[in-house]
Amino acid sequence: MRTPMTPVLLPQVSAVGDGFVHPAYRVWRVAWRQLWPAIATIGLCVGMQASAAAADRSAACVQFDTESLAIAVPLTACESTCDERGNGRIASPVNERLVEVVIGVSTMLRYGHEQQVRQLLFVIESPARTMSVVDFSPRTELTTSYAGNIDRTEQQDRSTSAGLNATLTPPVDFGTAQANASSGLKKSESVHFQSLPPMELLAASGTASRGSAVYFKFRSSPQSTLEGHRQLRVIFRVPSSWRGDYVYVRCAAFDQDGGKDRISPICGSSDFMVPLFLAGDDAARAAAIELGEAEYRLRQTARSTSIRIEDNDDPSWTDKVNRFLHVTKKPAPGVPRQWLSTVLTSQPEQRDFAFQERLPASVQQAVLKFAESRWQLAQLNQTQTLDAWKAVAKHEQP
Repeated sequence: MRTPMTPVLLPQVSAVGDGFVHPAYRVWRVAWRQLWPAIATIGLCVGMQASAAAADRSAACVQFDTESLAIAVPLTACESTCDERGNGRIASPVNERLVEVVIGVSTMLRYGHEQQVRQLLFVIESPARTMSVVDFSPRTELTTSYAGNIDRTEQQDRSTSAGLNATLTPPVDFGTAQANASSGLKKSESVHFQSLPPMELLAASGTASRGSAVYFKFRSSPQSTLEGHRQLRVIFRVPSSWRGDYVYVRCAAFDQDGGKDRISPICGSSDFMVPLFLAGDDAARAAAIELGEAEYRLRQTARSTSIRIEDNDDPSWTDKVNRFLHVTKKPAPGVPRQWLSTVLTSQPEQRDFAFQERLPASVQQAVLKFAESRWQLAQLNQTQTLDAWKAVAKHEQP
């Protein structure tokens, strides 16, 4: 059965003779049958993108930033024994020491309202697990909207009654007699006391990844704000020959509705590499600065090329339509979608990658520079120069 053609899309071709169909009519009919699924898919994707954009405009968007470099200050013997609350710490062995790192993070609400953001999450981790977390701050904190204890009053009334009713009916000649008796007791009790106010979570922190990472959660409340700058303090246990390393700082913001109006409950996320160097060690500081610059150039080069990181290996309908229409370029054959994440989170001693030769020339140079800078910083921990020993001894003086 032939599908009736729409007069707007198909040209009006006059037939010559009974049963004769013009060749142009047949060409348009075949083209229409082949193209209408793509046209329908494009319309569906455009509608979905418009709905997603409307939902994103109604939600909040959070942007994060952090320092490009952090100093690791060695703790003295007294500072290594007790923490800021006076609690005892496990003493470090002879071949290890404790260093304190303070990383500042900033949060900015680009659009939306702060009431739409439920909590912030920050994770500081040592990807190579060369450092272990000993202490951290801020710690878990609870808050309440009440100024003091809550007064409560409970009142209870008890009532007891007893009664007797009797009716005597003698012979009619003597009349009718009735007798009533009742007794009642009422008791009232009132109890007045104070109760503690209900507490809500304001901040939470703890270790993760078997002690090689630490997380910080901050909840919104009427007495505090999620925007602005805050400092995250971590004390790591490192080898005695430690001079420099790096950590990853992962940031995420979660909305109040849990992602009901969005694809994901996350309304903003970022990850940063923060190189560390021992205070007073100029060679380690120079190596850390070089690693930070190499990591930044690698990200910028990857962003400027057609190869992009895909968080999900399964492409969306939008990606399929774009590839069908040749709007975007597919990754080069043999290059994983998460190639940049693979490079950044690899071990410090890894300097070559299987897919490296299939990357563009500019990206290859950026990957080589980053791997070389990271390896140079890691090599500093193998030997400790005399100047580094003097710098450490200077900071460890009481």
